[in-house]
Amino acid sequence: MNLEEQETRKKWLLYLNEHIMSYCQSIMTMIYNKHPDLDAIDTTFYPTNSDGTKNMAESFDLSYGDPFDLNNPWKNPLEKEVVEILGKLLGFQDMSGYVTASECEANFSCIWWCKLFLLEKSNYKIKELIESIEAAKQDIKNLRRDEEFQLRNLKNQEIYELSKQLKNIQQPILICSRPPYTDISIIKAAQVMHLKTCYVKVNEDGSMNTQSLRVLLNEFSKDQAFNFIISLNLGTQIGGSFDDLLTIRKVIQEVQQEFFFQQKDGQYQFNNYGEDQRKQINNWNFVFHGDALLYGPTLTILKQYGDQIKSLREEGLDTMSISLWKFLGCQIPAAVSLTYKDFTDFAFQGDNFIEYVSTSDKVAFTGTRSGLTSMCAVHLLKTLKIDKNQEILRKLIQYDMSLADYLCQRLLQIFSQDQIQRRYLHSVIFHNVNKELIDEFIEELLNHFKNSNENTSRI
Repeated sequence: MNLEEQETRKKWLLYLNEHIMSYCQSIMTMIYNKHPDLDAIDTTFYPTNSDGTKNMAESFDLSYGDPFDLNNPWKNPLEKEVVEILGKLLGFQDMSGYVTASECEANFSCIWWCKLFLLEKSNYKIKELIESIEAAKQDIKNLRRDEEFQLRNLKNQEIYELSKQLKNIQQPILICSRPPYTDISIIKAAQVMHLKTCYVKVNEDGSMNTQSLRVLLNEFSKDQAFNFIISLNLGTQIGGSFDDLLTIRKVIQEVQQEFFFQQKDGQYQFNNYGEDQRKQINNWNFVFHGDALLYGPTLTILKQYGDQIKSLREEGLDTMSISLWKFLGCQIPAAVSLTYKDFTDFAFQGDNFIEYVSTSDKVAFTGTRSGLTSMCAVHLLKTLKIDKNQEILRKLIQYDMSLADYLCQRLLQIFSQDQIQRRYLHSVIFHNVNKELIDEFIEELLNHFKNSNENTSRI
């Protein structure tokens, strides 16, 4: 690439950051024009290649496979950097993941990882059941024709029960809030991967109702093995609902503990299960996915869980999906599927090596990925200096919160307090919104009501 081509591409990239293409790009416009507390930020892109040279040679490289695999010849260094910056922001120090082409793919990949992890964790039980089924089939073949018909039926019934147990394990159960509170991409992922989906009722604010979750879990047989994927909303696009990870995990632990007790005369007493029964109950496996596409970058600032936890990973969250364009404003629609290295290492055991690309095919659901997407994303993250501290990010979030407060105050001039649903005010995080636009909206609303009243009085 000659100097003229480099300059042409640099101007094209900067052009994207100087013109509003849609709400997803307007965060840059806000930084330049609308936020009074931010100093001027240098938005020039300075790509540095792995050999220390300063040009765009590696920035446009395509990606394939696991960006954290040292032996992967097809990785783009900027993709790994994007995942590392967001991972450290959200408390995943030893992280794994990749940059996806869309938010739907981010959720899909995370659910896929969860399923593979659960199947690998149940691998011994799966092999045990398959061997038992084959042994029962062989027993039927060895029966003489003149032997009892009843014995043959018993063996067929045994095969049926074992096959049902095998299906329960191989087909994990996705537990989530009913749409629209759960993103449709998660429902699609469950359909494609043949997961059984169970919906939990929601509270008034859209969060998962833990009593409904308790009732649902108690419907499953206590003496069989099951694999569960719990999909949590960590601030959704529709309604902004936020599930309480700590309380949900506590409810699950309580349900499991209750299996060891029986109620008698209003008191819980220890249920003297045998060793085999206790092992069966412990065969309930859980993994937790967090859909944080919209609110992901705000979690460490707003601290929706308060100061009671240091990181979501420490509290048992296994995978997360974070959008790069919904809140952060990347020029190209993209997201990050995020987890920790131990999780994907366990999920992707075995030989995944593909000879014709000379690398292992793991972690990334898609094949070849655009290097331009990762370049735009790392440009944005470094412009906001998220790789160094949270100062600018904090100011952006505070600005958004002030807009939400301002909109609420203006709406109180028209509606009563109980008519204003705070959870819907998340729409002001789209950064092309400012006080002038809110005032214009309120004026249009007032005129609408005024005209409606005039028309009613004429009738």
